[in-house]
Order: sequence, then structure tokens, then C-alpha cells
Amino acid sequence: KADDSVLGEIRETFPDFEQHLCCTPYQDFPNGTRQTWYKSYFDYLFGVGNYSGSTTAKQSRKFNIDANVPFVIRAVQIGLQAVNRTILNKCNRSSLCPNATSGNGALMGAALTEVLMHTDFKNTFDPRTVQYGNDSRTFLHTTGEKFRYTIHFYRSDGGGGGASFVKVGDWKSTGKKLNLTDTAFMARFKRLKSYCANACALGSVRRNTPQFRPGCCWSCDPCKQHHIASNNTCTKCMAYQTDNGKRTDCMDLEHQYLKWGDALSVVMIVMTAVAVIITTFTIAIFYKNWETPLVRASSRELTICLFVGFYVGCGVAIVFITKPTFVTCILRRFGLGFSLTLCLSALLVKTNRISRVFSREPGHSRPAYVGQWWQIAFTCGLTLIQVLICIVWLVVQPAAAIVFVTTENVNVQLKCKEGNSAGFFVSLLYILVLMVVNTIYGFRTRKIPENFNEARYISFSMYTICTVWVGSIPAYFAANVAFESGLLGLPLVISILSMVGFLFVPKLYVILFDPARNTRHNLRPESTQNKSRSRGRSSNNTGTGTGTGGSTPGSGSGGGGGTAT
Repeated sequence: KADDSVLGEIRETFPDFEQHLCCTPYQDFPNGTRQTWYKSYFDYLFGVGNYSGSTTAKQSRKFNIDANVPFVIRAVQIGLQAVNRTILNKCNRSSLCPNATSGNGALMGAALTEVLMHTDFKNTFDPRTVQYGNDSRTFLHTTGEKFRYTIHFYRSDGGGGGASFVKVGDWKSTGKKLNLTDTAFMARFKRLKSYCANACALGSVRRNTPQFRPGCCWSCDPCKQHHIASNNTCTKCMAYQTDNGKRTDCMDLEHQYLKWGDALSVVMIVMTAVAVIITTFTIAIFYKNWETPLVRASSRELTICLFVGFYVGCGVAIVFITKPTFVTCILRRFGLGFSLTLCLSALLVKTNRISRVFSREPGHSRPAYVGQWWQIAFTCGLTLIQVLICIVWLVVQPAAAIVFVTTENVNVQLKCKEGNSAGFFVSLLYILVLMVVNTIYGFRTRKIPENFNEARYISFSMYTICTVWVGSIPAYFAANVAFESGLLGLPLVISILSMVGFLFVPKLYVILFDPARNTRHNLRPESTQNKSRSRGRSSNNTGTGTGTGGSTPGSGSGGGGGTAT
């Protein structure tokens, strides 16, 4: 008997079965497989081992034959008779043949139902009386008597583990109509279905169970991530796609790249804004004091080159946090190399000029090629090399925004095609060479005896820039994440801030808060000033004078004279 199942009954008993079950001693029950059931039954009635071979079931207070047992017996008899008659009708023998099956090895359901509906069952325990034919009592026909079924609902009693039959209606042969008197059951009965397995949930596919009939019973296998259920098959989504969560449809993955709201982007924007503000403020102060000794001594032409490089670098840093496109990828390639090269070239020309001027032997003439136009020419020449590298790089390998898919379609990254190209390495290598040479020149000129030694601040700036880029470049190539473009933009902003801070903040301090130092005298080398002061003291101490004069009283004459050197 199954929980929540429906039984129909006809009023009948099986005296021989009841006599056999209640009054047969335990030792007289047959051995073999059935003995196991009887032993469990007696263990339930008396307790394990609390009975002997002569004990009978009716000696226990728990003994009771359920009124529904005859229905089970009769159902088994009728079912077996119908199966046997179906095989005989279709095969003319007692064994199964292809004519009686539906093609998959199972007995034909329609043929079995036809036989079952015309199987006669009489009120007797003898299996031989269950016959097939036009006798008096069948499911569909009765002769000379009224016939009815009582419909019972086998319902669990709740959490106690028990169950009981509840009458919910009947079926009478006179009207051949099913009458359900329990309205609560009727509402539930409308939802009852006959099936072996539930329909599979969304995103799952059927897998036939070998021991059951194909197409009737199955198990459900959920599809894996990035797969969808289609035509009872798990199909993997295409590249750049994933499932919609329910495994019913594929959807495009969102492209991941450094966006304006990301933490790294916010940091870069703030730092870029600071660099632009300081640079703009410095330009305004320098323009106002353009003819002062401090500004003139700063190589105004090279200073303009630095300001241009600062602005271009700040603009490129913002490009690194925008969505990669064909245009932005070109600007990244060209802008990064151009801005850094322009700044580093200007500083290299300046440190080289300082080194050559102060390292010449006493008495030698001024070094060649140190004029302002030569400085601009050298700066443009060094920058032009980087421009040519970028042009060749763009021609050989055009810029493009590519989509990179990680393993198992975890995410899709939108990035510029640049990380593994030879042009990118050559461009970075040229920038690193300029950094290293600048650092060497800055170290060599760190002790030049000037009251305002600009070479010393250039050295500090180069130390910072080298440290930042030496750490950033390996991190950029090792990273495989959406924010890797920030690993180039952030060092660029830091480089600009370091050059602005070390090269121009000290000059702004002198111009704004210590203008007494903004004179030609204070900007001359200390050695030259010492020589001038020594020369002045010598002139004051080398002049002497002597004189003699006298008069002789009573002589009536006098005379005097003097010399001075």
C-alpha cells in the first residue's frame, strides 16, 4: 500500500487466508525466502526471540487482519491473470513474444488493459476462479445484480508514521458513475497525476533510468555552468557568452575594463587633477616672473617642453581609464611614449649641459652645443626617435581593441592589443634607457657647487621614476585582469607628479616666499662668488700713503711734500 494512494473495494473475505495466517504455528511456515517475512512478522507481534515454534499469531494482542488485505490479494490475482491472458492471446504460448511488446521490450499497455477490463473475478480465494470471459462479474459488466465499489483514500496520519483509509466516494454499476463525496479530496484529486518521474526543472535534461521503461521514467541532470538545456541536451554557450542563471538561454558576458567608478580610476583622476593644477599654477607664476634670474636660469625653452610633456601625460593617463577603442588604443600607444620621452629628453639635455659646463678644466673655453637652440634641437631629436618607434609599431601592428576570454568563460576582458608586441617592448626599452642615463647624469652632477643646484632635484626625480617603473612594468605583464591598463597609467601620473614636485615646487617657494634669493648674485656658483669677494678684499687692502712736512720757526720759510702708492 502506498502513501496517498486510492483503493477501490468490493465486500469480500478470504477465510482460508485468515485461518492460515492466524492459526499456523511458526514452525509450520515454509522455509526459504518467505521465512524471512514470517520471522519479521512474529518479531513485530511478540518481540525478537519471545516466541517458540508452536506459537501462533493470534496469541498476540497485536494480531489483526486489515479489512483491506483481501483487496490486495484480489488485485494481485487479477493482474497476474490479465498478464497471462495477454501473452496467450498475442503469442499463443506462455512466454513473451514480440507481438505482445511495444518495441522496447515492455508488455503492450493497450492489450493488457483490454484483457484486464474483461477479467471475471468471483468471491473466492481459489486463483483458478479468476477467469477471462463473459462471466457475471467484471470491472465493466455485471449480470443480474447490482454492483459497486467503495473508494478509499490511504492517507498518512501526520508525523506519527501511521496511516489509515478514508472513504472519499463510491462507484455503482447502475449509473456507472464515479461519485466523490469528500469535497476536500475532490479538490486534491484534480491535481493528482499518474507518472513515474516529475518533469525536469529548467536547465536540466532527462537521463533515462535503465531499469525502467524509456520515456516513462527518468532522472534529471542539471547542466553545468556556461551550458544550457536544449532539446534534452546540455549545450555549451559560445565564446564571450554564459548562461542566464536558469540554464535556459545564453547571454553575452559583460566586457570588463577599467571604468570611471573603479577605485584605481578614482585614484588616478585625483592624482591627475593635482598634477594639472600644480602645472597650471607653475606656468602662471613663471609667466609673471619670466624675466627674473631664477626663471631665466631654469632654461626656459626646456621648461616649456616639460610643461607640454606634463599636459600630454595627464591627458594620456585619463585615456587609460576610458573604454578601449581603436582611437583610444592609438592614443595610449603614442601618448605614453611621447609624453615620457619629451620630459626625459628635456631633463637629459639639461643635466648633460650642466655636467659638461662644470666638468671642464679651468681656462678652457665654453663647451660647444650648449646654447638654447641646441638644447631644443637635442630634445626634439631624442623625442623624434620615440615618435618613429610608435609610427613603425602602428604600421606593423595596427592598434585594436580585443576581447580576451578567460578559461571557462569566467569573464570577458576588453583591452588594447599591445602587451605581447615587439613594438611595445622597444618603446618601453627606449624610455628606460632615458631614465637610466638621466639617473647617471643626475648622480654625477649632484655635488656641483651652486646655491640653487637644479641637478640635485633632477636626481631625486629620476630615482623616484625609476623605482616606480621598475616595479610597475613586471606587474603589468604578470597581471591578467581588467585593470591592468591602470598599471601603465598610474606610474605615468606618479612620474609627472615627481617631476613637478622636485623640479618646480622649490622654485615656486623661492619666487613666492623668498624673493631675495631670486637675484643674479645668489644664482651664481659659490666658487665664483668666493673669487669675487676675495678680489674685492685685496683691492681695499693694497693702497698705502706717506707724507712729510715741516716748518722751521724763525726761518721765515717752510716747505712740505708727500707720495702715495
